Amino acid sequence: MTHAQDLSREIWLMDYFGRFLHNDPRHDRIVAVMPDACPGGLPGLILNIDPSRDDEPFALVKRETSPMPLPQIEPVTQNGLAIALRVLDRDGPYAVTRDCFFSSQPSGEVLFDRSHYAGWEFYAPIPARMARTFFPGSGIVLRDDEGNDYPAPRPETGHSILIAGRTYPLDLVSGFLAQLGALEPGENRRLVLPALGGKPELSVVASSLPT
Repeated sequence: MTHAQDLSREIWLMDYFGRFLHNDPRHDRIVAVMPDACPGGLPGLILNIDPSRDDEPFALVKRETSPMPLPQIEPVTQNGLAIALRVLDRDGPYAVTRDCFFSSQPSGEVLFDRSHYAGWEFYAPIPARMARTFFPGSGIVLRDDEGNDYPAPRPETGHSILIAGRTYPLDLVSGFLAQLGALEPGENRRLVLPALGGKPELSVVASSLPT
């Protein structure tokens, strides 16, 4: 996997099913794929945010150049970390979907035909240094004070994350995940998982294995 410092400006979009938006370079289309299916451990679609672009502060960018244009988008914010992606195109191949929202399907297909947003139409913009902790090869290991080892966090359906046997809403553990993403290879750090559903806070030592 690319070292965290190389990803410091990237934002990836995680869908309702725990997959990341990806541009499939072979078919030149947007799809949603699980972390372990991302080529080279990196999703092929990046959310680029630049307030200096008055006409287009939010844009999707392909990791690999290919001819098919990407839709122009406008994020519609929600409570927590979720956003919906509205299509803004007035001409070109996406003009017929103007004012519709992206929607990831269970199959991994991504459609642009929803007139409203609820559930499947939500995406979580996640800084790449944080999101990389979900990917195979991240080297993240967690250990509690009783010596129990837990694998790296794993995204689940509904914008939730499985960590140390607990399924957390993403927004509840975003700070914890950001600290994981900031670990350097070979670094250990004590972190605290929040209380959840009657379970108390859980202190763990987070380790990033040497590369």
